[in-house]
Amino acid sequence: MSNLAMKMDDEKVGMEKVKELIQNMIIRLKEQATSEQSAEAKCAADLADISKNKEDHELNLKQKKAQLEQKEASTELNTEAISNLGSELREATDIFHEKESLLKNQTADLTQEIVELQEVRAFLDEFSGDLDKSLVVGGSGSNTREMAEPVLAIIEMVRLNVEKKKRETELAKADAKTDLTESTTAHASYKSGTEASIDGKKKIVANNKITQQNLQQDIAAVGKQLQISTEMLEKTTTYCNGGSRESRYEDRKQQRQEEIDSLKTALQVLEESGAAGL
Repeated sequence: MSNLAMKMDDEKVGMEKVKELIQNMIIRLKEQATSEQSAEAKCAADLADISKNKEDHELNLKQKKAQLEQKEASTELNTEAISNLGSELREATDIFHEKESLLKNQTADLTQEIVELQEVRAFLDEFSGDLDKSLVVGGSGSNTREMAEPVLAIIEMVRLNVEKKKRETELAKADAKTDLTESTTAHASYKSGTEASIDGKKKIVANNKITQQNLQQDIAAVGKQLQISTEMLEKTTTYCNGGSRESRYEDRKQQRQEEIDSLKTALQVLEESGAAGL
């Protein structure tokens, strides 16, 4: 009996050791499951962060390129406008100088014409005076007076025409001077406004070029950051997913649970067997 009791005690001790080993295995499997679940969660978080970072860089790069295109278009547009305004200003200046020269020549011609008319008027005044003197000196006979009167009348008529022509010429000269003054003022205003517009557009072009240079540097920097994010995402994806980590993780999770369930079942069987043996 003692030998049988000792044997049963030994078997009981062995059974407890087996049960303890099974329980330890269950604990290790649960710890592994928890650890892998944490690692899986970290991978998912890392992938989400890196993906978001990559998307941010892509959006930033897109925006920078759009800004660069806008500045390049603005530079091209303003450069063309500067060229057109310069051409228009040169053309307007040439037209003004032609008109200025014409009006100055016209004024000079009218001034000369006035001088000539004054000379004609002086000649007529002198001739009329001489004729009057000759009539006084020669006597005031009716025949002489009758002969002189038509001449004097013609002289007076010519003198009136000369005076009228002189007034008209002086008015034409005044109009030419006014036209020249107004044209000069208008051209100066147009020139000033056009040059100011050209200067403004040149400043825009200069600022655009500085901005374009900065944007090009930004694009290069963002492109580098995007490349780093892309490479990091690929490496993290390879490490975390391996192309199908999620499905493999689910498979391992199910397989480990099955192992735990099997061990629990075995443990339950052992406990039931032990109880029955008692």
